Amino acid sequence: MGTMLETTLPGLGLISQPYESDRTFDPDGDNTDWERFAAYLDHLNRNSHPGTKYKLIYAARHGQGYHNVKESEVGTEAWEVCVVFVLYRPGYTALALSW
Repeated sequence: MGTMLETTLPGLGLISQPYESDRTFDPDGDNTDWERFAAYLDHLNRNSHPGTKYKLIYAARHGQGYHNVKESEVGTEAWEVCVVFVLYRPGYTALALSW
């Protein structure tokens, strides 16, 4: 097996910072950054104007996968032909789909 590499920023990139809700939610500083951030989102939603809602959206990207390596080996055009063949021709065996 290969070497494990870290593929995301620690904490998914959440910046450690004070939040307005810390005074009541975490006065002793015992909670994690994510717990404090979740409490802050709750605080924003409780205190926002009617019709305003704050949400957290995650956007993440995976590292290099085997499919990326194979596309580099065979070229994008050949890779796209293979992907279309596999996706739209169900029922073929691995031998029929082999390179």
